[in-house]
Amino acid sequence: MCLAVYIASDHALPTVARDQDQPAFHVEEVVYPYNPVLLHVTKPFVYSAGSCGGCGCAFQFDGFYNDEGEYEARDLPEQVASRRGLTDFLSAALQHQAEVEVFTCCSGSESFPPKHRRRARPADFILDRTLFRFEELVVVSEQDVEPGAADVQTASENKG
Repeated sequence: MCLAVYIASDHALPTVARDQDQPAFHVEEVVYPYNPVLLHVTKPFVYSAGSCGGCGCAFQFDGFYNDEGEYEARDLPEQVASRRGLTDFLSAALQHQAEVEVFTCCSGSESFPPKHRRRARPADFILDRTLFRFEELVVVSEQDVEPGAADVQTASENKG
């Protein structure tokens, strides 16, 4: 069950091609006759964002199992780079509009309404471990964010 990440915009946005040989942040426009994401967002242009893992799962903050089978509660550099790509993409999108929307859900569950709603800045997608929940709609803007959003850096980024 993969995390699906959708970006909704008032304007057409550029896409970022997926590189099969070196997976990283990528974006493609979602164009099909019935798009259930449109039930939850207020903007007409919808894009699917993917991470270094292909889907949106590697955007999430979690950790990984190392070669010895031990769990390490830190992010891989590729995960951080994918979140940075998303942050840069959102910041660029905001140059032409006041806000964009990010809808996250379990892949295949796009028709289910969001259970969580919040506001965030683009930079919060790098630092805020409470983002990337299933069934969440985030209004992204440089203004009017929730108090205390992403004030604390993640442990992995503090480690360098």
